[in-house]
Order: sequence, then structure tokens, then C-alpha cells
Amino acid sequence: MFQRSPDRTTITKIAVIKPVYNKANCIEQTCDKILEFSQKNHGYNFIIVNDGSTGNTRKII
Repeated sequence: MFQRSPDRTTITKIAVIKPVYNKANCIEQTCDKILEFSQKNHGYNFIIVNDGSTGNTRKII
């Protein structure tokens, strides 16, 4: 949830953590959507955890 402080001067940060393992077929679209959303709403951290994928996942990230 995106929230502003009661005085509307600060923004609550949100972390999106995306674990991936051999998901090259969907990671690009997922990253694009999260980055698109985070550009509109400042205060996001996007963390991708790659657990040793053997495909193209690392190249896409």
C-alpha cells in the first residue's frame, strides 16, 4: 500500500521482493510492470533474488 504521512511531506517506502528461479519467460514483463509503477510512485525498492537460475534469467535482469 502506498501511503503518505499525515502531514503529506514524506512517503512511506515499500520494498518489492521478487524471487526468481528459471523464470526467464516472465521476469522481463514482471520487471517492466514494477518499474513502470515505481516511476509513478516514488518510495519503492525493487529487489530481485536469483537463486542460481540456469537459463537466461540473469541476462534479462
